[in-house]
Amino acid sequence: MKKMVLFWCILVAVTVSVVGCKDRPKPDALSEKVNSSCTVHFNRAALGGTSSNIVSVGTDGINGSKISMSGKLLKVTPDWIVLEYYQDNNLKMKRNAWVPRSVVLWISTE
Repeated sequence: MKKMVLFWCILVAVTVSVVGCKDRPKPDALSEKVNSSCTVHFNRAALGGTSSNIVSVGTDGINGSKISMSGKLLKVTPDWIVLEYYQDNNLKMKRNAWVPRSVVLWISTE
């Protein structure tokens, strides 16, 4: 009887340890930059760009249209990047923007 109880205890312990050892997601490198200044450059195709208006990666605008957004990085999830910014540079109009990662070309941080 003692052997059977010991066997079941060991079996439960092994099962719990295996279940607890799932691959944990690695922290996002961008998460380390939360609360820092950040500029998100949008994918040109997501903004309606075509191959005829090729633009260098670091460009901030096309024909007067903004193709990036700057602000304070508030939150990073697998699907979203959340920025705090001031609308029209008005310090009284603080806003949050939830940017889908699928439309991001690249991000620069401090």
